[in-house]
Order: sequence, then structure tokens, then C-alpha cells
Amino acid sequence: MTIALRSRIADWLIFAVFLAMGALLDARGIEHTEPDTPTYVAPAVGLSEGAGFTTVAADGTRHPEFIRTPVYPLYLAACLRAFGPAGLMASIWFQRIAWGLIITLAFPAIGAVASRRGRLLCAAGKLLCLLAPPVLVTASHLMSDVVFACLVALGLHATMRVMDEGGGRRAGWAGLLLGLATLTRPVGKLLPVILFVVWWVALRWRPERGGRRFEARVAAVFLIASLALPLGWSARNWHLSGHFTLTPLFGANLAAHRRERIATMARGGVAFGGPSEDRYARLVAEQDNALSALESVKAELGIDDFAGDALAARVGMQALRQDPLSYARDAVFHMFNIVMAPADAQTVGRVLFAWDRAIATPLVTAIHERRWSALAFQGAVRGFGLLAFLLLPLAVCLRKGHRKQWRLADGAYLASAIYFVVVTSILISTYGRFLLPVLPSVAHFLAQDPEDAA
Repeated sequence: MTIALRSRIADWLIFAVFLAMGALLDARGIEHTEPDTPTYVAPAVGLSEGAGFTTVAADGTRHPEFIRTPVYPLYLAACLRAFGPAGLMASIWFQRIAWGLIITLAFPAIGAVASRRGRLLCAAGKLLCLLAPPVLVTASHLMSDVVFACLVALGLHATMRVMDEGGGRRAGWAGLLLGLATLTRPVGKLLPVILFVVWWVALRWRPERGGRRFEARVAAVFLIASLALPLGWSARNWHLSGHFTLTPLFGANLAAHRRERIATMARGGVAFGGPSEDRYARLVAEQDNALSALESVKAELGIDDFAGDALAARVGMQALRQDPLSYARDAVFHMFNIVMAPADAQTVGRVLFAWDRAIATPLVTAIHERRWSALAFQGAVRGFGLLAFLLLPLAVCLRKGHRKQWRLADGAYLASAIYFVVVTSILISTYGRFLLPVLPSVAHFLAQDPEDAA
């Protein structure tokens, strides 16, 4: 047995346990769909049937799909074409295997880390990235998050090699991977720009830190490659609809973020600037769901996805301007809740151990009603999330800075993690699945040997 193979034994064991947990969750009947799942499956079915990137309207006619970007539906369509009705289940297993292999192989082997403390940290990072409840649950869902996180991890890994070693061709592949990530979930569209800024500032400020001078040509190839696919998709949307944008989802996400405030204002008789806006706000209050209310108002008014998103954006901005402090408070709450949300842990416990749903009672309710079991559960999950996904990687970052071991790759991974946490908290909401694109950064920092003085 080679040294390289022996050093990966622990990694492969964790990978095997991850797949076994996935099989166990399937066997115990975990749900594979989310409310958004049909919005991915519908265009995937159209693609698999040769009808193009389209969805079927209420009147039975097919129309171009604009809300979803193409990569995940294309992935589902390929699985449907290859495996027929079993394609959707096959897609879940393929995304599990891909994520597991990336975490196993793209980061240092546990057995290859020199110090005992370093091996423990590296093992903790891989355990968190493969066996944390948000990963187990999200990897079991027909949603784009796992494929997106895979492309982000590969793109970051490739970008780090470009930063360290240069090379125009390598820069093109790195940019292409991040461009594909953007066409999986548009929330990634600013990541290449942020990585470029980190790269440029770090190497201009302390050129020796990067080990090589800044090369404008390589950077240009990276940026062009990362923007080419998203710009091409925006051009497709402009050609079909007259709107040069990746997806009409900004307003819908903002309104969903401000749902409670919109409902409160609507019940209080606050005007939102026009009859269409007022009607949408009332529907949000009646249905207690900003996205379903948006579908209802689009059907009532006969407007398309882009007009509907603009309508939701106006209502959401009105709610934000009315109470900006609560928006800021909610955004901060969402930032912490991404790493401490208990819902996925409760899902795993319910599926595997038949836990009572009441154990996941919201924290404020549990305190008010003195539900001790729920309080213990909330405290354990939130404490674990805070320690594992925030405090432990932060401690590694501070230690590297104190020892002056900080490298350009560290700054890029840190910037990526901050970007995803901040953007999802400010513009979308808080779900455990939003943790996945942050995990490559967690794996990177916890794979660092604290005894390495290099």
C-alpha cells in the first residue's frame, strides 16, 4: 500500500460513512423535495423531452424559462435521459458522490498532516463538511445547492492554483468553473470579482506574500472566462424577453425577506404606491407567503416574470425603507442562523430516531413556554454550529495571522465565506442549505497544520 493511499484511509472512511448515512436517510423515508423543487424539475423535463429550456404554462402551452438558470436543470435532464423515471433519484446520488469526492480529494489528506493536532483539525473539517446535518439533508434534496457548492469548491481550488502558479489556461478553467457556478445559483455572480480584488490588493500590497508578481494577462483571462457564460445567458434572456439579466429573482427574494413587515403594513392599511403594489401586499398578508402571493398577483394582472419581480422589488423596498433597523437586525440574525439553524438537525433526528417535531420549537417560544427538551436541543445545535462553523475556523485564522503564516489563498477563502454568508443573509433568508458554499472555506482552514511554521 502506497504512502499516499495510507494517508487517505481516514478520508475514505468518512466518505463511506457519508454515503451510508445518505442510504440510511433514503431508506427511512427522508423527503427529497422542497417547495422550489418543481421550478427545477419542470425545465429539466422540457430539456429531456427535446422541448428546450421551457416550462408548461397553466393553459398547456410551453414558454421559455427565465426564473431558473440552466446548469441544474441540465444536470437533471441528463439524469432523466440516462435513467428514465429513476433519473431524479440518480441525480441525488451523483451529487452526494461528487460532493464527497471533492471534500475527500481537494483538501489535504488527514494522514498527511504532520502534527497530531493538525490531523484532528483536518478530520474535524472533513467530518463537518460531510456529516453535519445541513449537508446530509441538503444532499438528499432535489435542489441546486450541492451542485453549486461543488462548482464553487472546484472553482476556488483552481483559482488558488492560478494565484500560486499562474498560467493563462489554468486561469481560464478556474473562471469557467465559477461561471458555471453562477449559472447554477446566481448568488455566485460577484465571487470572481471579489477573488480578483483580493488577489490584486494582496499582491500589490505585499508582492512576496503571493510568491509571484501580479500578471494582468492571467487576471484578465480569469475574469473574462468567469463572466462569459453569465453574460451569454443574460444575452439569451434579453433576446427572448428584452431584459438583460440572469434571472428575475431579486424582487421576489427581497419581498420574501421582508414578508412579515409587508404583511404588517398591509394589515395596517399602509399604501405601497399603487393598486398593483397594494394588491400584492394584501396577498402576502393573506397567504403568509411572498412567493406564492407573487404567482397569484402575476396571474391576476397578466404580467410576466420580469414585471412581477419589479413589482415585488418595489413592495420590498417600501417595507425596507419603512423599517430599516429591523431589516439590519434580521440580516444579522440570518448570518448567525445560517451556521446555527436547528431545522436540519431536527430533520435528521426525526427521520433516523423518530424525534418529536416539537423538539424544534423556535427558541423564543421554547423559552416563553419553558419547553426544556426543546431548549436543550436548541442550545446544543446552536452551540455546536457556532463552535464548529464560526469559532474554530476563526481561531485558525487568528493563529495564522499571529504567526505571520497568512497566505493569499487564505484571504481568498475567507473572502468567499464572508461573501456567501453576507449576501444570503441580506438578500435571501436563512436556511441550513446556504451553509454549503461556505464549507470549502471551513475545510481549507481546518486542514491547515497549526504546527507548520512555513
